[in-house]
Amino acid sequence: MLKFEADKSERLDKFISEKVTQSRGRVQKAIKAEAVLVNGKKVLETDYPVKIGDVIELPEFESEELKPVNIKLKIVFENDDLAVLDKRAGIMVHPAAGRTNDTLSHALLAQFPQIKGVGDAHRPGIVH
Repeated sequence: MLKFEADKSERLDKFISEKVTQSRGRVQKAIKAEAVLVNGKKVLETDYPVKIGDVIELPEFESEELKPVNIKLKIVFENDDLAVLDKRAGIMVHPAAGRTNDTLSHALLAQFPQIKGVGDAHRPGIVH
């Protein structure tokens, strides 16, 4: 069980997703499944307003670690620090509801394994 004391006021789903680096959709499912407690009480509203000092408890999430997937990328420019891509239409940038693999994030990890751990776990090294 994970336990956090709120250090800022914001929506419950947003607060949790930032603390545990999970998608808001996945966090919202946990809230709706009555798996999240605020100050010891179950909360079902994903937009519940967390206040500074609230204690949030939730179960640990299974890993959503991205796996590299070989997808052909059109690289416009590349050097030791930067790669510029021409992203084809239809490919999602990062995992989201309904699409958890075969995204640009997966392709980038296959092409540039050194970006693992750079930035957000679901958007490694991506700036757009």
